[in-house]
Amino acid sequence: MDEDNKPRFPQLPKLPKRLEPNIIAKGWSLTKSLMRYAVEGFPNVSEQIFEARMLTCNACEFLKKEESTCGVCGCAIEYKGRMETESCPKNKW
Repeated sequence: MDEDNKPRFPQLPKLPKRLEPNIIAKGWSLTKSLMRYAVEGFPNVSEQIFEARMLTCNACEFLKKEESTCGVCGCAIEYKGRMETESCPKNKW
């Protein structure tokens, strides 16, 4: 107990913010993404929107730069960024 007569509890170690999705989660995410894209007729965003999305992704703390993938959903940003049917999992675009 401390001086306020409150019991002291040991500090728990900090957990990592979020681990990258495993291969099964990535596969399922890709399947859903491609189905939405196909059902809508494979629509792409304009080059201006794509460039804005890439600027946002390249500045994001979750980007895995060496792989050019999103650390939250695991998608390849250069492909997902072109799809009109897709959005950032952190609502940045």
